[in-house]
Amino acid sequence: MLGYWSCGAASSFGGPRRIPFFTKKFDDADTLAELSSLVLCREEAIKRCFPSAKVGGAEAIQDSLTSRYYAYNLLAWQEPCVRRLAGFIHGSYLEMLGQLPCLDRDETFIQCWANTVRKGQCIHVHNHGDAKSYFSGNLAVRVAQHESSFTHYSPEREMDPDQRLSFNNEPGLVTFFPSWLFHFTDPWPHDEVRITIAFDIVLRPVFERQARYRVGRKYIPFDCRS
Repeated sequence: MLGYWSCGAASSFGGPRRIPFFTKKFDDADTLAELSSLVLCREEAIKRCFPSAKVGGAEAIQDSLTSRYYAYNLLAWQEPCVRRLAGFIHGSYLEMLGQLPCLDRDETFIQCWANTVRKGQCIHVHNHGDAKSYFSGNLAVRVAQHESSFTHYSPEREMDPDQRLSFNNEPGLVTFFPSWLFHFTDPWPHDEVRITIAFDIVLRPVFERQARYRVGRKYIPFDCRS
């Protein structure tokens, strides 16, 4: 479902006042359970192989997959549950584009990673790009008592409560949003690990620019121009 948030303030990046959000439910509990197990199974190996990067300028979540977002692409894994997830994300993206007449279908690439958040941890305020960036997304995989798990969005880093939109991280719910939006999560109060999957979708110019970095992100082809 496509909706627009009229936040009443322009972004410091020059973003629109009416901000598009697209949400859709992945009603496949078995696949979500398989993804949860797969992420936890691979977590320690990924953390051993790659150093932690700051998220939102903070290190409070450094012992997690979140801080290794740059190092791997979850959608490159070949397990059937990942293939089903990839199909859902791609189908949801095309459905969103069909409801956004201002955007043409173009060649895109995707980076995808898992977030593992443990009791007392949170993801600090950050964004994934500037005004020229494209779309990012978040999908809740395992969220115990999801009423206490929210992601908050704002056009400004200061996160004024009056200029903030919050989404409940219901298991299976995917949210697409412009990558320049700032967002963060509340501290996680439960013993069970909170698992979400996040992704960035970029156009070819961004893909080519980042491919020249010494430590590049692991983008893979996502959608072709029609």
